Amino acid sequence: SRDAGAAADKRAPAQVYDVTSYVSQHPGGDAILKTVGRDSSVGFHGEQHGEATFAFVEEFRIGQVVG
Repeated sequence: SRDAGAAADKRAPAQVYDVTSYVSQHPGGDAILKTVGRDSSVGFHGEQHGEATFAFVEEFRIGQVVG
């Protein structure tokens, strides 16, 4: 498991994304950091994210939540 202070790991439904390199480019500013290390499904699937977002984040996927 990664140290949350060392990387910005985001969790969306059963997926884990390391968005560390993207934080400074995120259009919503540091809002992306509010759920680091926790389930971010609600924000991730919010109305502010279009369909293109779901394809875009795949390059940041580092694993799946198990159990």
